[in-house]
Amino acid sequence: MGILFFCFCVKESMAQNQFIVEGINYQVHDETKVVVAKIDGFDYYGDIVIPEQVTTMDSNTYSVVGIKAGAFGHCVCLKSIKLPNTLEFIGTGAFSNCDNLKSITIPNSVTSIESFAFSDCTKLAKIIIPNNVEKITQQCFKGCTALTSVTFGTGVKQIEKGAFSNCTALVSVKIPANVESIKDDAFVGCSKLQTVSIANSNMKYTDYAFNKTPYFKAHSKRTNNSNPKKRKNTVVY
Repeated sequence: MGILFFCFCVKESMAQNQFIVEGINYQVHDETKVVVAKIDGFDYYGDIVIPEQVTTMDSNTYSVVGIKAGAFGHCVCLKSIKLPNTLEFIGTGAFSNCDNLKSITIPNSVTSIESFAFSDCTKLAKIIIPNNVEKITQQCFKGCTALTSVTFGTGVKQIEKGAFSNCTALVSVKIPANVESIKDDAFVGCSKLQTVSIANSNMKYTDYAFNKTPYFKAHSKRTNNSNPKKRKNTVVY
């Protein structure tokens, strides 16, 4: 594990309901829970393991339940992170622009992953969406240009706009039967996406869900429709 957190005033941190344990900054969420929070001017690097529980110098023990918005954002030297089984949510942009993040394990305890959570993580190659997450939020994995494998959990019902936009290494994707809808431009700009397998024949989505992909272009030729905008509000494929 490598973490850069030197010369920080712990007294000031505690005054803001924050404290540091083994180089990771936590913010009190309630009487029994904490979330991981960012400190301006400091950075995480290397391989990080976040524990299920932390104990303060005052012997107060908390469960780690969340990653606050931007907590690891722009940590360009972060390589991998393992999240605890107590985790419930990952905030907006929590890991955005972590240029060297190659591996992350998201536990099934997570129920919410907010917008831009992993956007522009350009070395992230594989992601498994936990079974308790119902929605892949807007631009959650935007610009993950090394992403080649996406596994959707059994609870995912909706994939929002731009969720996987510009994932230029993604060649194929399997959408399981539990997914009920895909919003416009969910996979826009995935320039190598050729194969899309959809298990739910009643799933709602539009021409634009796979806009600007080889898959979309091939389908457009087969349907002999040169103006997909005319079908923007219809269920297709």
